[in-house]
Amino acid sequence: MIADSKLNEKIKKENEKGKKKKNIDNEEKEESRINLNEDASAQIAHAISTHGVQTEFDYFTALDDLSNGVAMIDTIEYNSSTLYRYGNVALHELYHQMKENKEETKKAIILFVEAFLKSLPSGKINSFANQTIPSSVVVSLRKDRPVSLVGAFETPIKTKLSQEGYVNESIEAMFKEYQKIQRFVDKPEISFYLNLSEGHVLEGAKEEINLLDLLNDLGKEINNRL
Repeated sequence: MIADSKLNEKIKKENEKGKKKKNIDNEEKEESRINLNEDASAQIAHAISTHGVQTEFDYFTALDDLSNGVAMIDTIEYNSSTLYRYGNVALHELYHQMKENKEETKKAIILFVEAFLKSLPSGKINSFANQTIPSSVVVSLRKDRPVSLVGAFETPIKTKLSQEGYVNESIEAMFKEYQKIQRFVDKPEISFYLNLSEGHVLEGAKEEINLLDLLNDLGKEINNRL
């Protein structure tokens, strides 16, 4: 009788242990399912040219020296343009998704901004080596809503042959659009801008000397606002 009692008690404990493990597994599965259904905290727009673009054609031939008679002739369409790129991050939503970890949220934002500024569309990158960097950057912290400045290029930028391309006029158009949109939206908490060339001033925003300073100042502002 004593032996049977101990055996039954052992079986009961094993069953309870199995139920607890099953409950934990179910909770982990449910948590995983919930995480997979999270909405993204970032939005990235397609890059567009700030001016009219004319498609050009690269006519090329290729020959395999290690094979007999293997060759090809083809054309690739391409263009060269000054691009406007836009992205935003819902800081409050990302903070929630990062389980309200202030330091990790700040790091994520800084890495996102740096990656966005240094990245480019990679299609045909080995054929055209489009390893360029931005000519002008504007970063704003807002409380009301995200705002794109793409409206600046609804009328394509035009330039004369005597002028130096499209970049400078594109920057000026973007800065003017930044000021115009203030009629419809709240003033940003703070804005930063960084230019490669001199002579472009964005009123109401802090000018940065280099990208490192911009990222450091952005990190401080995020830390103060979370």
